[in-house]
Amino acid sequence: MERLQADDPGWAGDYRLLARVGSGGMGRVYLARRRNEAPWVAVKLVRAEFAQDGEFRERFRREVSLARRAGGAWTTPVLDADTESSRPWVATAFVQGLSLDRAVQRHGPLPEASVRLLVAGLAEALDGVHSRELVHRDVKPANVLLALDGPRLIDFGIARATDASAALTRTGVVVGSPGYMSPEQVIGGEVCSPTDVFTLGAVLVFAATGHGPFPGDGAASLMYKVVHEEPDLGGLSGRLREIAAACLAKDPAARPAAGEIARTLAPEGTASLAGAGWLPSPVVADIQVLMRELVNLPAPADTVRTEPAGPPRRRKGPLLLAAAAALAASATVFVAVQAGGDGGDGGDVPGAFLGTWEGQLTTRRDLPGGTLRITIAQGTVGNVVSTDAAVSMQGVSCTSDVLLTTAEDDRLVLETRPNESGGSNPLNLCVESTETARVTLRDDGRLHYASLSEEAGFPEGNLSRAGEEPAA
Repeated sequence: MERLQADDPGWAGDYRLLARVGSGGMGRVYLARRRNEAPWVAVKLVRAEFAQDGEFRERFRREVSLARRAGGAWTTPVLDADTESSRPWVATAFVQGLSLDRAVQRHGPLPEASVRLLVAGLAEALDGVHSRELVHRDVKPANVLLALDGPRLIDFGIARATDASAALTRTGVVVGSPGYMSPEQVIGGEVCSPTDVFTLGAVLVFAATGHGPFPGDGAASLMYKVVHEEPDLGGLSGRLREIAAACLAKDPAARPAAGEIARTLAPEGTASLAGAGWLPSPVVADIQVLMRELVNLPAPADTVRTEPAGPPRRRKGPLLLAAAAALAASATVFVAVQAGGDGGDGGDVPGAFLGTWEGQLTTRRDLPGGTLRITIAQGTVGNVVSTDAAVSMQGVSCTSDVLLTTAEDDRLVLETRPNESGGSNPLNLCVESTETARVTLRDDGRLHYASLSEEAGFPEGNLSRAGEEPAA
């Protein structure tokens, strides 16, 4: 992300441009905010020299129309557009995430569990795209963003309808990215949904091994290998290798459908696996750097949202910030309950639960779920027993009220409701949702914590009293 330069416009419609995010041959992408609204958006602004080209304008109108149709799970929805202005533009949800190609270049291949979730999410996205009779045509690592709550497939700039004519694509022009193209794309054949499946397989190989399935130098060499040579699947094994091999079949008819791939990797849906801990910590750290950059960006006065008199209102924006789903689920996970008392002091909480507890959590997919700290106090069923529940992850914290819903001799059931009491949450990443968790007393005196949040991957773990060494 770069600061604006002297030749950058200040506005695109009602959107104040704040920083450069990226650029391409036809336009530049900016981080922006709508006038008097808080959420960030990504605005793609057409270069001035192309804005006067009638053919290009028609292509841009088509791109925006197709992108609106393609929006769905694990994609970035179109929020607004003006294809008729002097500088046409389109605004989409801004995802705080790291591109797959940059993540692998910086930190190496992703762990197997991360690759499974990545491919499941992209397959779900493509299944939705294909169900609308569209083809993305440019699935590649640079067009995949890794966010804390899951992957996103972006850039539908060369997407096309499967039943559309090729009038806007000049004869003989190959559309796609060498190394991440299907054989039919290279030879100018029919491009349909199996094309996206082929390139999804190539992305799988890259994410898992750090190289594409057809390594080589130069576009001509890469495209020759795509058509004539078998993919290099070294470093892959098990189910991921089977899926990659099936996707990279030369015959489009032999490739599985995107929906089939998604169901194989995530039978209950990608959302059941996504959330806190799906990415390795070095990638998460890079995303945190981006978050800090956003916090430090100067916000022009005319973009700051004003609030009515009285307590501040929370506003849910149309975009999914990178940590939103993960931290929403984690609101259940990190609880801090204040005060003391015992089970016989007019409350329902057994005395063995009272005090401060700490421990590490993992998800059902053996991914890290964060560090849990709970200070459990006295209270009665149906009432709030804390107004300062806190979740902390990678420098971001969310706060919640805690309601006691069930109290038994060896088990508590807690319900957390996000509040606004504080925490280091400069980007307003906390999502307003209610979550439930069970806390069970173990025979060894420790507590077992189990979140019922499907979104977070059902994190659970054993807790020891604060200050004590965790039991072996």
